[in-house]
Parts: sequence; structure tokens; C-alpha cells
Amino acid sequence: MKRPALIPEEVDTSHLTDERRRDRDAVIRTGQPAFGERWQSLLGAALSLAAGRRYGPQQINHWLAGTRPVPDAVATALRTIGPQLASELERRATELRLLWMPDT
Repeated sequence: MKRPALIPEEVDTSHLTDERRRDRDAVIRTGQPAFGERWQSLLGAALSLAAGRRYGPQQINHWLAGTRPVPDAVATALRTIGPQLASELERRATELRLLWMPDT
């Protein structure tokens, strides 16, 4: 039976150091807004491309649960892809605004 995806907000992170908590939060705060509800697989694919190493949803779930630290290579990749993802979201938002702009 497949386990349900972790709900990041429901995980107790009190055992994590401040640095590990910041890294975990950076993963969540990048993945959720950039990719939506099913963000872990898509973020894993983006991180894999940026870091040159495969990161899957299972690894991301370990980071979210706090059972494994976010690798340094992922923190570096997040700094690279974060601005790229923001630009892509802005581009898509502009397209939607133009599509639904009332005729004047």
C-alpha cells in the first residue's frame, strides 16, 4: 500500500537544528508555490537537472520529515532554480492577465 504524501506543516521539526530547519523550509517554500499541490516530483526533477544528480520524491519526503538533511548540492541548486522558477511564474501570470484582461 502506498503511503500518503507528507503534509509538511504537520511534521514535528523540533529535533532539527536551525540550519536544517531553514534548508527544509527552503525546499517547501520553493516547491509548493512553483509547482502546486503535487510539487515534490516536479521539484525533484528540477533539482536533478540543476544539481546533475537524481533527486526523487522519496528523498524529498525524507528531507520534509527531517529524517535526512537537505544535501548541500540541493541548497546550491535551489539558489539557482529559485529565481528561474519565479521568472517562469511571472511570465505565466502575465499571459493569464493578458488573456483575461477586459476589453476597453
